[in-house]
Amino acid sequence: MAGPSSGPEQQYLGLYSKAWSDELAEQASVVFLVGDVRLPAHKEILMLRSRVLCGMLADLGPQEGPIVLEAPFHGFSAHQVARLLRFIYHPQLITPAGIAELRQDLAPLLRLAHKLDIPILVEAISKHVIETTKNASVETLVQSAGMAQACQLDRLHATCVCAIARKLVTKGDKGKSTNINTALHSARQLRQCDQSMLLQIIAVLAASAPAGSVDLQGKARPDLLQAAASQILPKPVAASNKSSAPEPLGTPPASDDPMEMLLQDYEQSST
Repeated sequence: MAGPSSGPEQQYLGLYSKAWSDELAEQASVVFLVGDVRLPAHKEILMLRSRVLCGMLADLGPQEGPIVLEAPFHGFSAHQVARLLRFIYHPQLITPAGIAELRQDLAPLLRLAHKLDIPILVEAISKHVIETTKNASVETLVQSAGMAQACQLDRLHATCVCAIARKLVTKGDKGKSTNINTALHSARQLRQCDQSMLLQIIAVLAASAPAGSVDLQGKARPDLLQAAASQILPKPVAASNKSSAPEPLGTPPASDDPMEMLLQDYEQSST
Protein backbone atom coordinates (compact mmCIF):
# COMPACT_ATOMS: atom_id res chain seq x y z
CA MET A 1 0.00 0.00 0.00
CA ALA A 2 1.33 3.44 -0.90
CA GLY A 3 2.35 5.81 1.86
CA PRO A 4 0.08 8.67 2.90
CA SER A 5 1.72 11.32 0.72
CA SER A 6 -1.69 12.87 0.08
CA GLY A 7 -5.37 12.25 0.62
CA PRO A 8 -7.76 12.14 3.60
CA GLU A 9 -5.45 9.83 5.58
CA GLN A 10 -3.22 12.85 6.14
CA GLN A 11 -5.84 13.91 8.71
CA TYR A 12 -4.49 11.28 11.12
CA LEU A 13 -1.34 9.60 9.78
CA GLY A 14 0.11 12.91 8.64
CA LEU A 15 0.55 14.02 12.25
CA TYR A 16 3.38 11.52 12.65
CA SER A 17 6.80 11.84 11.06
CA LYS A 18 6.80 10.97 7.35
CA ALA A 19 8.84 7.81 7.86
CA TRP A 20 6.54 6.59 10.61
CA SER A 21 3.32 7.52 8.79
CA ASP A 22 4.51 5.71 5.66
CA GLU A 23 5.29 2.63 7.73
CA LEU A 24 1.92 2.76 9.48
CA ALA A 25 0.17 2.91 6.10
CA GLU A 26 2.16 -0.07 4.86
CA GLN A 27 1.39 -2.13 7.96
CA ALA A 28 -2.36 -1.39 8.03
CA SER A 29 -4.36 -4.41 9.20
CA VAL A 30 -7.71 -2.75 8.42
CA VAL A 31 -8.93 -0.66 5.50
CA PHE A 32 -11.98 1.60 5.72
CA LEU A 33 -13.54 1.72 2.26
CA VAL A 34 -15.47 4.98 1.91
CA GLY A 35 -16.75 5.30 -1.63
CA ASP A 36 -13.64 4.78 -3.74
CA VAL A 37 -11.28 6.00 -1.00
CA ARG A 38 -9.27 3.50 1.07
CA LEU A 39 -8.28 4.66 4.55
CA PRO A 40 -5.60 2.52 6.27
CA ALA A 41 -6.07 1.72 9.94
CA HIS A 42 -4.88 -0.68 12.59
CA LYS A 43 -6.95 -3.31 14.35
CA GLU A 44 -5.32 -2.88 17.76
CA ILE A 45 -5.99 0.87 17.91
CA LEU A 46 -9.55 0.60 16.61
CA MET A 47 -10.46 -2.11 19.13
CA LEU A 48 -9.25 0.10 21.98
CA ARG A 49 -11.34 3.12 20.96
CA SER A 50 -14.58 1.73 19.50
CA ARG A 51 -16.76 -0.90 21.13
CA VAL A 52 -18.58 -1.63 17.88
CA LEU A 53 -15.40 -2.00 15.83
CA CYS A 54 -13.94 -4.13 18.60
CA GLY A 55 -16.85 -6.55 18.31
CA MET A 56 -16.80 -6.58 14.51
CA LEU A 57 -13.07 -7.18 14.25
CA ALA A 58 -13.11 -9.84 16.96
CA ASP A 59 -15.88 -11.71 15.15
CA LEU A 60 -13.98 -11.64 11.86
CA GLY A 61 -10.94 -13.28 13.43
CA PRO A 62 -7.47 -13.51 11.85
CA GLN A 63 -7.19 -12.59 8.17
CA GLU A 64 -4.39 -13.09 5.66
CA GLY A 65 -4.60 -9.51 4.41
CA PRO A 66 -6.10 -6.23 5.66
CA ILE A 67 -9.73 -6.45 6.77
CA VAL A 68 -11.91 -4.24 4.57
CA LEU A 69 -14.81 -2.49 6.32
CA GLU A 70 -17.33 -0.59 4.20
CA ALA A 71 -20.86 -0.91 5.58
CA PRO A 72 -20.38 1.23 8.74
CA PHE A 73 -19.47 4.26 6.64
CA HIS A 74 -22.38 4.45 4.23
CA GLY A 75 -23.72 8.00 4.26
CA PHE A 76 -20.42 9.55 5.37
CA SER A 77 -17.67 11.16 3.32
CA ALA A 78 -14.04 10.05 3.31
CA HIS A 79 -13.15 13.41 4.84
CA GLN A 80 -15.55 12.85 7.76
CA VAL A 81 -14.32 9.30 8.41
CA ALA A 82 -10.73 10.56 8.29
CA ARG A 83 -11.58 13.22 10.87
CA LEU A 84 -12.99 10.48 13.09
CA LEU A 85 -9.76 8.51 12.69
CA ARG A 86 -7.85 11.66 13.64
CA PHE A 87 -9.53 11.57 17.06
CA ILE A 88 -9.13 7.79 17.34
CA TYR A 89 -5.38 7.97 16.67
CA HIS A 90 -4.84 11.23 18.58
CA PRO A 91 -7.29 11.35 21.53
CA GLN A 92 -5.32 14.26 22.99
CA LEU A 93 -7.00 16.37 20.27
CA ILE A 94 -10.43 15.77 21.81
CA THR A 95 -10.48 19.21 23.41
CA PRO A 96 -13.00 22.09 23.29
CA ALA A 97 -10.88 23.78 20.63
CA GLY A 98 -10.53 20.57 18.62
CA ILE A 99 -14.27 19.91 18.70
CA ALA A 100 -15.09 23.53 17.79
CA GLU A 101 -12.99 23.17 14.63
CA LEU A 102 -15.38 20.52 13.30
CA ARG A 103 -18.01 23.11 12.35
CA GLN A 104 -20.17 21.57 9.57
CA ASP A 105 -18.73 18.12 10.34
CA LEU A 106 -19.96 18.25 13.94
CA ALA A 107 -23.29 16.48 13.31
CA PRO A 108 -21.86 13.75 11.03
CA LEU A 109 -19.04 13.09 13.50
CA LEU A 110 -21.48 12.75 16.40
CA ARG A 111 -23.63 10.32 14.40
CA LEU A 112 -20.61 8.27 13.39
CA ALA A 113 -19.10 8.29 16.89
CA HIS A 114 -22.45 7.14 18.28
CA LYS A 115 -22.82 4.48 15.58
CA LEU A 116 -19.37 3.07 16.35
CA ASP A 117 -19.80 3.58 20.12
CA ILE A 118 -16.85 5.85 20.88
CA PRO A 119 -17.94 7.26 24.27
CA ILE A 120 -15.17 9.82 24.74
CA LEU A 121 -15.97 11.53 21.42
CA VAL A 122 -19.75 11.38 21.86
CA GLU A 123 -19.40 13.00 25.28
CA ALA A 124 -17.05 15.74 24.03
CA ILE A 125 -19.27 16.70 21.08
CA SER A 126 -22.42 16.64 23.24
CA LYS A 127 -20.76 18.91 25.79
CA HIS A 128 -19.73 21.35 23.07
CA VAL A 129 -23.27 21.52 21.65
CA ILE A 130 -24.77 22.07 25.12
CA GLU A 131 -22.29 24.85 25.91
CA THR A 132 -23.06 26.67 22.65
CA THR A 133 -26.89 26.55 22.78
CA LYS A 134 -27.16 30.07 24.18
CA ASN A 135 -25.73 31.69 21.06
CA ALA A 136 -27.08 29.15 18.54
CA SER A 137 -29.87 30.01 16.11
CA VAL A 138 -33.22 28.22 16.23
CA GLU A 139 -32.33 26.48 12.97
CA THR A 140 -29.07 25.17 14.45
CA LEU A 141 -30.84 24.09 17.64
CA VAL A 142 -33.49 22.20 15.66
CA GLN A 143 -30.75 20.37 13.77
CA SER A 144 -28.91 19.61 17.01
CA ALA A 145 -32.09 18.36 18.68
CA GLY A 146 -32.81 16.07 15.73
CA MET A 147 -29.25 14.81 15.80
CA ALA A 148 -29.47 14.14 19.55
CA GLN A 149 -32.80 12.36 19.15
CA ALA A 150 -31.39 10.11 16.42
CA CYS A 151 -28.43 9.26 18.65
CA GLN A 152 -30.67 8.70 21.72
CA LEU A 153 -28.80 11.39 23.67
CA ASP A 154 -31.63 12.39 25.99
CA ARG A 155 -29.83 15.12 27.94
CA LEU A 156 -28.59 16.83 24.79
CA HIS A 157 -32.02 16.55 23.17
CA ALA A 158 -33.79 18.04 26.21
CA THR A 159 -31.27 20.89 26.40
CA CYS A 160 -31.82 21.76 22.74
CA VAL A 161 -35.63 21.61 23.01
CA CYS A 162 -35.59 23.92 26.04
CA ALA A 163 -33.23 26.29 24.23
CA ILE A 164 -35.60 26.40 21.23
CA ALA A 165 -38.53 27.23 23.51
CA ARG A 166 -36.46 29.93 25.18
CA LYS A 167 -35.64 31.48 21.80
CA LEU A 168 -39.34 31.63 20.92
CA VAL A 169 -40.16 33.63 24.06
CA THR A 170 -38.92 37.11 23.24
CA LYS A 171 -38.11 39.76 25.81
CA GLY A 172 -40.19 42.91 26.04
CA ASP A 173 -37.40 45.46 25.70
CA LYS A 174 -37.54 46.18 21.96
CA GLY A 175 -41.20 46.94 21.44
CA LYS A 176 -44.14 44.63 20.80
CA SER A 177 -43.87 44.77 17.00
CA THR A 178 -40.19 43.85 17.00
CA ASN A 179 -40.77 41.02 19.45
CA ILE A 180 -43.59 39.54 17.34
CA ASN A 181 -41.47 39.70 14.19
CA THR A 182 -38.59 38.01 15.99
CA ALA A 183 -40.88 35.26 17.31
CA LEU A 184 -42.40 34.67 13.87
CA HIS A 185 -38.95 34.49 12.28
CA SER A 186 -37.96 31.86 14.84
CA ALA A 187 -41.24 29.98 14.38
CA ARG A 188 -40.64 29.66 10.64
CA GLN A 189 -37.56 27.61 11.41
CA LEU A 190 -39.72 25.05 13.22
CA ARG A 191 -40.75 23.64 9.84
CA GLN A 192 -37.76 21.30 10.16
CA CYS A 193 -39.15 19.78 13.37
CA ASP A 194 -40.98 16.48 13.38
CA GLN A 195 -44.26 16.15 15.27
CA SER A 196 -42.63 14.67 18.36
CA MET A 197 -40.23 17.58 18.71
CA LEU A 198 -42.99 20.15 18.14
CA LEU A 199 -45.06 18.59 20.91
CA GLN A 200 -42.08 18.75 23.26
CA ILE A 201 -41.43 22.41 22.43
CA ILE A 202 -45.10 23.22 23.03
CA ALA A 203 -45.01 21.35 26.34
CA VAL A 204 -41.99 23.37 27.48
CA LEU A 205 -43.67 26.64 26.47
CA ALA A 206 -46.88 25.69 28.26
CA ALA A 207 -45.10 24.55 31.42
CA SER A 208 -42.95 27.68 31.48
CA ALA A 209 -45.77 30.16 30.87
CA PRO A 210 -45.75 33.05 33.39
CA ALA A 211 -48.69 33.35 35.76
CA GLY A 212 -50.19 36.25 33.79
CA SER A 213 -50.58 34.13 30.68
CA VAL A 214 -52.80 31.46 32.25
CA ASP A 215 -56.58 31.84 32.06
CA LEU A 216 -59.12 30.99 34.73
CA GLN A 217 -59.45 27.42 33.48
CA GLY A 218 -55.73 26.92 34.03
CA LYS A 219 -54.94 26.65 30.32
CA ALA A 220 -51.93 28.40 28.86
CA ARG A 221 -52.87 31.18 26.42
CA PRO A 222 -52.23 29.98 22.87
CA ASP A 223 -50.60 33.20 21.55
CA LEU A 224 -47.18 31.68 21.04
CA LEU A 225 -48.64 28.40 19.88
CA GLN A 226 -50.81 30.13 17.28
CA ALA A 227 -47.81 32.06 15.98
CA ALA A 228 -45.93 28.80 15.60
CA ALA A 229 -48.95 27.03 14.13
CA SER A 230 -49.27 29.67 11.40
CA GLN A 231 -45.83 28.61 10.19
CA ILE A 232 -46.39 24.87 10.56
CA LEU A 233 -49.96 24.11 9.48
CA PRO A 234 -50.92 24.16 5.78
CA LYS A 235 -51.45 27.76 4.67
CA PRO A 236 -55.19 28.58 4.30
CA VAL A 237 -56.31 29.93 0.94
CA ALA A 238 -57.97 33.33 0.90
CA ALA A 239 -61.44 33.42 -0.69
CA SER A 240 -61.52 35.18 -4.05
CA ASN A 241 -63.57 38.40 -3.92
CA LYS A 242 -63.41 41.55 -6.01
CA SER A 243 -64.62 43.64 -3.09
CA SER A 244 -62.06 45.72 -1.27
CA ALA A 245 -63.29 44.35 2.04
CA PRO A 246 -60.94 41.62 3.34
CA GLU A 247 -62.36 38.11 3.38
CA PRO A 248 -61.64 35.71 6.24
CA LEU A 249 -59.11 33.03 5.52
CA GLY A 250 -60.30 29.49 5.03
CA THR A 251 -59.95 26.93 7.80
CA PRO A 252 -57.39 24.16 7.28
CA PRO A 253 -59.10 20.84 6.48
CA ALA A 254 -59.80 18.42 9.28
CA SER A 255 -56.92 16.08 9.91
CA ASP A 256 -56.11 13.00 11.92
CA ASP A 257 -52.64 14.42 12.48
CA PRO A 258 -52.26 14.61 16.29
CA MET A 259 -50.09 17.71 16.02
CA GLU A 260 -52.67 19.64 14.00
CA MET A 261 -55.50 18.43 16.24
CA LEU A 262 -53.63 19.64 19.32
CA LEU A 263 -53.06 23.08 17.82
CA GLN A 264 -56.70 23.32 16.70
CA ASP A 265 -57.83 22.45 20.23
CA TYR A 266 -55.69 25.27 21.58
CA GLU A 267 -57.19 27.70 19.05
CA GLN A 268 -60.77 26.66 19.89
CA SER A 269 -60.16 26.98 23.62
CA SER A 270 -59.16 30.63 23.18
CA THR A 271 -62.43 31.65 21.46
